[in-house]
Amino acid sequence: MQSTVCGLVSSGQLAKDAGEDLDKRLDEAAERLADGDGEAKVHEKLVEFAQQLVNVRKDGKISDSTYLPIARHPGVPPRPDVARLEAIRASASGSAQWGGAWEYPVR
Repeated sequence: MQSTVCGLVSSGQLAKDAGEDLDKRLDEAAERLADGDGEAKVHEKLVEFAQQLVNVRKDGKISDSTYLPIARHPGVPPRPDVARLEAIRASASGSAQWGGAWEYPVR
């Protein structure tokens, strides 16, 4: 996931400051995992990552089309806005397939 975040910053799809903050949270989760702090402590850091990812999206530092693949990553705790955005995108495109260039405002 960290390589994805770094790649998005490098390609200009994610603001540098937001990428650094997200990367920091992933580092903290990895450190807790390496220290053997237990699944609950690692999950706590991943929840913080997911919440910060939502904040980054609300602040307009990442597009919906870039946000959703990260938010759907198996390591990221589920977020209710992901299902909502996928439903909006599917109804706008007439299919359940992900793709296309639609962007939706954050509510």
